[in-house]
Amino acid sequence: MFVRPLKMFSPINTAVLMKHRPEPVPVSPSVLEILQLVKKRDLFLADTHILELEQECTQSAAADPEDSTSLSVKDGGRRKAKDVELLYEELQKELWAVVRESLRSPTAGPNLGLVVQVLEQEEEVDKNWAVSEGAAPGGPRPRRLKQRWREAVEEAADSSLPQRAEFTAGDLDKYLDRIRARVVEDLGAAKRNAVSIYPEEFQAFQVYVESYHQAVASRLKAITDSQLEMTDIYSLLDWLHNIYSRDVLGTVCITSPFSRSQLSPLLPSETVDRLELDCLNSVRAKVTTELSQVLEEEEKKWMETLHIEEYQITLAKTVIQRLQVDLERSASINRRLGSRVAQCSLNGLADFLYSFQRKVEMFHEGMQSGMFGDNDDGYVSKTIAMVNCCPPFRYS
Repeated sequence: MFVRPLKMFSPINTAVLMKHRPEPVPVSPSVLEILQLVKKRDLFLADTHILELEQECTQSAAADPEDSTSLSVKDGGRRKAKDVELLYEELQKELWAVVRESLRSPTAGPNLGLVVQVLEQEEEVDKNWAVSEGAAPGGPRPRRLKQRWREAVEEAADSSLPQRAEFTAGDLDKYLDRIRARVVEDLGAAKRNAVSIYPEEFQAFQVYVESYHQAVASRLKAITDSQLEMTDIYSLLDWLHNIYSRDVLGTVCITSPFSRSQLSPLLPSETVDRLELDCLNSVRAKVTTELSQVLEEEEKKWMETLHIEEYQITLAKTVIQRLQVDLERSASINRRLGSRVAQCSLNGLADFLYSFQRKVEMFHEGMQSGMFGDNDDGYVSKTIAMVNCCPPFRYS
C-alpha cells in the first residue's frame, strides 16, 4: 500500500500573526452604566463617557441624508442625543449636590475635586466647540457648566438664609441678626471646607461672598415691599449703614480678603431714601401726637389739683425723653439722618411750646376771671412750676 508522505508545513511566525491581528474595538459603556457612575459620584469618568456619547451624536448628525444606511444612523443619533441630555441632567444634580454639601462637610474635598475636574473638562470642550465649529449639529453646546456652578452656589446661599416668612413685624432686628450670624458662619465654612479645592481662576471665595450678598439683598427687598413699623425702619437703616459693613463684610474680610467693589448696594438708593422719608414722617407724626397728649394730660392735672399748694411739673422731662429716643437712634445710624430727625423734632417742639404757651395763658385768664373759684395758693404754685419748666426746654 502506497502511503503519501506527509507534507511538512513551515513553522508559524507568531510575531507576524500578532502584527496583523485587528485591534479589539473598545466597547463604550451603556447609558445605564454611565448613570451608575454618576450615582456613585465617579463624576469625572462619567462626564468623560457622556462626552464620548455626545461626540457620537455629532457624527451621526453629520451623516449623508441621501445614504439609506445613514438614515438609520441618524435615528440612532437622535436617541443618543436624548440619552445625553438625560445624563447631563443627572450629572448636574450630583455636581450641585456636592457643591451644597461641601459647604458644611470637611470631608467633601475629594468629591468637590471631581466637580472641579468636570467643570474644567467641560469648559475646554466648550472652547474647542466654539473654535472648530461655532455650531453643534449634534448637541446643545456650549453647556456652560462653570456658569451653572455659580448659579448653584447662589441657590445654596439663598436656601441657607432665613426665609422672608420668618420675619415678624416689630422684630426685624432679631431677623437681621439671624441673617448676620448665618452669613458669617457659612462663609467661614466655605473658606475652611471648599475654597481651597478650587483653582485660583475660579475666584471661589468671591463667588461665595457675592452669592450670599445677593441672597441678603433679596431678603431685604422682600421686606421693604411692605410698610414697616418705625422700630423696624430704624433697625433696617442701621443694618444697611453700619452693621452689615462692619459685622458681616468686615468680619469675613479679616480672614479672607475679597473685592467689595464688585458688590452692588443691598437696596437701591430710591428705597433707602423712601425709608428715611418714612422715618421722618413717623417722627413728625409721633412728635405732634404724643406731645399733644402729654400737654392735654398736664392741663387736666392743673384743673384737678387747684387746691394743692405745692405743685411740680414734670412736663419738660417727659417731653425731652420722648424726643430723645428718636434723636439718639437716628444719630447712631448716621449724621445725615440724625440731623434731619433733629430738625424735624425741633419743628415739633416749637409747635408744642406754642400750644403750651396758649394753655398757660388760658389757665391764667380763667384764674383771673374767677372761673375756677378761689384757689390762690394753687394758682401761685402752678405759676411757679410753669415758669420753672421752661429753662430745660431751652437747654435741651
